[in-house]
Amino acid sequence: MIMKSTLSIVLIGTLILSFLILSAPQAGAQSSTLTFAAFGDYGVNNEDEAAVASMVSSWNPDLILALGDNYYLGAGGTGTETFDLAVGKYYCSFLKDITTTGTACPAGQASVNRFFPALGDHDYDDAGKTADNLPGTYLEYFNLPGDGYTSSSDNERYYDFVSGPVHFFVVNSIDQPGYEPDGTSSSSIQGEWLRTQLGASTSTWNVVVVHNPPYSSGTKHGSITRMQWPFAQWGADVVFSGDEHNYERIVRDGIVYFVSGLGGRLIYPFGDPIEGSAARYNDSHGAQRVTVTDQSMTFEFYSVENGGTLRDTYTITVPHNTATPSRVPISNGWQSPAGQSPVKGTTGDGNGYELNPEAAFADDGLAAMDVDSGTSPSTACGNSGVDKYRFHTYNLSLPAEATVQGIQVRLDANADSSAGAPKVCVSLSWNSGVSWTPWKMTPTLTDTEKTYLLGGSFDTWEHTWTPAELSNSSFQVRIADIASDNSRDFSLDWVAVQVTYNLGPTGTPTATPTAT
Repeated sequence: MIMKSTLSIVLIGTLILSFLILSAPQAGAQSSTLTFAAFGDYGVNNEDEAAVASMVSSWNPDLILALGDNYYLGAGGTGTETFDLAVGKYYCSFLKDITTTGTACPAGQASVNRFFPALGDHDYDDAGKTADNLPGTYLEYFNLPGDGYTSSSDNERYYDFVSGPVHFFVVNSIDQPGYEPDGTSSSSIQGEWLRTQLGASTSTWNVVVVHNPPYSSGTKHGSITRMQWPFAQWGADVVFSGDEHNYERIVRDGIVYFVSGLGGRLIYPFGDPIEGSAARYNDSHGAQRVTVTDQSMTFEFYSVENGGTLRDTYTITVPHNTATPSRVPISNGWQSPAGQSPVKGTTGDGNGYELNPEAAFADDGLAAMDVDSGTSPSTACGNSGVDKYRFHTYNLSLPAEATVQGIQVRLDANADSSAGAPKVCVSLSWNSGVSWTPWKMTPTLTDTEKTYLLGGSFDTWEHTWTPAELSNSSFQVRIADIASDNSRDFSLDWVAVQVTYNLGPTGTPTATPTAT
């Protein structure tokens, strides 16, 4: 009798365990489906923004693409509180890595960032810029793409990240002077970055986000021709934009373009449909919901009526065209100088970094110092009254067949005070100082050491370089210290150079990249 009871208990236990195993989620069967929302022109802190936010939140998407104009002046607030009122108040559950003086969303409620904005013009003009016309308040509030993600751009004005089967590329299309230091044309540093990274993407789908619409039937802004980059040729599947406050689906170049600017701001009218325009809506506010699998992307646009009314749907099932083969850049890593000399003659006091100039050869916390920045105050890099200095012998050894793609200069620098707006200017020579590139300058230095990067992987400083011109006998870096108060003292811990280049006629590297 005891044996039968024991056997019954074992059988019952086995059945329960089998049920639990069969009922449990199977790790190998997890879906790669990704859902995201997309909308722009929303940061108004009003009932229309609230209606869109409520609808989007009810979808519980994996992430949100905000297509620019994340803040309008009417939303209120000062400093980072502006974005707290325009963004955090409505999308706190999607935010993680934010910094704010506001109280609506003091820390963000997401475990990892799920909110990815693009810059719009109002994020500069209404939210607040720095002295260098950069979107200071926006960059202080957001941390993009956020902890746990990897971006290839090394800045937050434009960036990329991967989620599920999608590689997202968020572009800064705002082109007022100084607003995007890396440019907004297809051949700019930013444009070359997008071309290269789209070509290198291994994701099933490539999604590009810009604020200004490449194509639009709207009458307020219409098609922005300068943003008609060869997205399809480079390997994009879809391009999202805002700025025009309506919804439109346009098929051009074999891919689909969306304008989705109904996030909360006042609505704009349409004109005559442009070529490729397939769907238009501007009766009320709304947003897009996108469902992505390895096999398809389905785009739905919902207006806010009744908590969400479907107005348009579109599906693509063929991933991006094969991108134009991209040159794979090779970097020689950061290289230090081994030689230095002051620039004599009509260049300030003629001694430049007169204290310990060799200290700028290495990133070691020891700094060369220029005591007083010249014989006269000036904020012009080429002024004859400012101090100038040269660094050389970088040992930039490139193969003879290399094509120079870009040059970047790193300055670890500070001044004794930010009074007088002290800045460091840099130009490059390819013939031992006979000829020089145009100047580039840092933002205003602070009294604590910071790293400043000038140029980039796709910036040749307006000169076509040969490998021989980067040799120790030819290549030089010229430094100029400028300030409206020439009593400023400048400190330079490191002045390093990094060159990116390609090999062979197809751009395929024939050597392994090295880094230091």
